[in-house]
Amino acid sequence: MSSIDKYLVKALDAYPYNLEEAIESLEYALSGDNNNAATLCLYGRVYAEQLQDYVGALTR
Repeated sequence: MSSIDKYLVKALDAYPYNLEEAIESLEYALSGDNNNAATLCLYGRVYAEQLQDYVGALTR
């Protein structure tokens, strides 16, 4: 399992109960691969569903 996958799993475990930890893990995962589809999808969900920041969800 790559480090990107580890951070993605950590973000999935934290979402939606601990958004700060989820976003931090997603940022680490994206720093390793900014085109990872699963990471980008969860990042968009966090911004759209939890933060209601639809522009932020689209631009990430």
